[in-house]
Amino acid sequence: MKDTIFRFIYAAVFALSALFLLCVPIDFEYGIFELASGKNKSAELDFIKNNSSKIRIVLASENRETLEAAKEKAAKILGVERDNSEKLNAAKTLLLEHSSYILSPESAAIIESGGGEKILSEAKRKILSPYRASIFKVSKDPFFLLEEYVKSLLEYGGGWKMSDGFLEKEEGGKFYAAAILNTLNLTDAELESKIENLENLKNKDLEVYKSGARIHSLKVSKKSKSEINFLSAVSLTLVFALGYWAFGTAKIFLPMAISLCSSFVFALATLVFFFDKPHVCVLIFATSLIGLSVDYSYHYFSACKKFSPEDAFKSIEKPLNKTLATTLVCFAVLYFSSLDLLKEISVFSIAGLISSYLFVRFFYPLIVRKLKPDFNQSVLKIPIPKLGRLKNIAVIALVSASLSGLIFAKFKTQATDLYVPDKDLLLQEKSLSEIFKDTEKKLAIIKGSSIDSILTCEENAGASGISRFIPSLNRQEKNKRLIENLYEKYAEKLQKSIGANKKFEMPKGQKPLKIEDLKGTLFEDAVSSMLHGENGSWTAIIPVGKDENCALETFSPPEFLNGIFDSYMKSSAALIAASFLALAAMFALVFRRSFFKLILPVVLSAGLPIFIFWILGANVNLFHILALFILMGLGIDYSIFHYSNNSTLTKNAVFISFATSIIGFGALAFTSFKAISSIGEMLALGLGFAYFISLFLAEEK
Repeated sequence: MKDTIFRFIYAAVFALSALFLLCVPIDFEYGIFELASGKNKSAELDFIKNNSSKIRIVLASENRETLEAAKEKAAKILGVERDNSEKLNAAKTLLLEHSSYILSPESAAIIESGGGEKILSEAKRKILSPYRASIFKVSKDPFFLLEEYVKSLLEYGGGWKMSDGFLEKEEGGKFYAAAILNTLNLTDAELESKIENLENLKNKDLEVYKSGARIHSLKVSKKSKSEINFLSAVSLTLVFALGYWAFGTAKIFLPMAISLCSSFVFALATLVFFFDKPHVCVLIFATSLIGLSVDYSYHYFSACKKFSPEDAFKSIEKPLNKTLATTLVCFAVLYFSSLDLLKEISVFSIAGLISSYLFVRFFYPLIVRKLKPDFNQSVLKIPIPKLGRLKNIAVIALVSASLSGLIFAKFKTQATDLYVPDKDLLLQEKSLSEIFKDTEKKLAIIKGSSIDSILTCEENAGASGISRFIPSLNRQEKNKRLIENLYEKYAEKLQKSIGANKKFEMPKGQKPLKIEDLKGTLFEDAVSSMLHGENGSWTAIIPVGKDENCALETFSPPEFLNGIFDSYMKSSAALIAASFLALAAMFALVFRRSFFKLILPVVLSAGLPIFIFWILGANVNLFHILALFILMGLGIDYSIFHYSNNSTLTKNAVFISFATSIIGFGALAFTSFKAISSIGEMLALGLGFAYFISLFLAEEK
């Protein structure tokens, strides 16, 4: 009766989980930058991530008319606002309301150096020219100071100028038009559609370039999906083939398939419930569910060779409970990490493992009794080398190798090593870097208690970021004095020289420009993308060119990201140590005298792969470290089962479990995404060591 109630509850929760997944859209992260997300988010990381969602599209042609026609089509595809009249009018109104405090750096330098006559003669020439087309009325901007200020804002460096929603320039006999698209709110399908439509614009007279981290992420997502689907299919096929070879019946696959399906549904529903947009790397740990679910299944079916369906679970219940408890401890510790990915892995794995265990516990006896599979009673004879006196020497050698690896290996994560870019995309990135002349661009960071302190620091350092759009209060006051001086000396001269009836006067009663005044203007997005405010403090992150004489300390996004990964690797290593200590304490209480022989295979399974990486000259990266959590969970299972029951039947079950795990995880080593293949490398090596060392030491029990 009690089992029936539990089965009903399990089925109800499964139905709710499946319904939840059908009703809630599931969206995953794929990018390298998103892997570094954690609770200790910084303004630098936010800036890098936000900018990584922006892509650059460049149209190039030797024919002006061809380019203009392509711009029209590209604007519709990308949703570029070519008519910014509303924001432009708001910007013009804003500048006129604060014209007494605004000067371009060039105009300020001319006035400060006594070049008022130059400004006067240039203003006279523009007013009297029949071809003049001013942004502002002469009565409002007689010296064209506001117009020069606007031009300085529209000058993007490298010869680029803003025009009709696009950046444009002419160079080397070619016309270029560039658009920057923020893809933050676009799904992969929407972005892929836009890219495909842009590619269709290409012809013999028009080139289309694209670049940006999101473009690479899109490519990675498609490739990763196909690779993961293929590897999962291959793994399942091999696992089922192994099961048929070991048990001689295909009837076991029905409960296994249901168990895997229900566990995955539970795990995914729990993951999506707790996290809005988890990273795709979490799905790699679905392979751990396949491995562990199949482990539980094969242990049960092995017991069925000797016991009835009801008694089979009872015969393995104690070691199975111990392996579940120790594995859950490993994954539970992950939830306390500062890295979001580890939290996601923790929730996903715990939900899936509990579901898998409960299904074996409550449904397998019922299903097996109904199916009545004819199990193959033969067992494998697994040869175990007898080392005799060499045993201690072998253990010392393995421990020494592990320690050498831990001491001498290079623990370093390089973002560039985690992803090998598509050759075509890489060529386009290089071409655009040359076109934009930003191959050596870095970022400078400024922190302050107020926006004005940031603006002042930026100006004092000779940088040109936010202060391009809104000068500091001190700079604005200087601008006002310079403009007053200009009007006093040259306003009347200008009036008389052009024969104007009305006297040119500086506006009265104006106030300095503040950042909140930029709202709704063309300048708002540019400033907000560089400025972050939190808890009464402000951080500005501004791009700095290689030729810019800037006294600020700069950093490059790849170098900063590498530092983030390394910091997470240290915190992950600390979590592994905490997990290991918790497991060691549990082992000491439960197994006592066998504690050392049980824990040694787990320790060596982590140390020996690192030793191999060191010998091969490879870095140990964050994802090698993350794999250790799975390795501990599975490696401990081998130790517990080998020591709990040293029978040939148990050895067979453990071997089959090991074989299924090595198939599933080893396949990951062949993926193109280095973050995933790193996990596969560590697990393939570590599981091999864990299995054979635990088997060898079990003989000495």
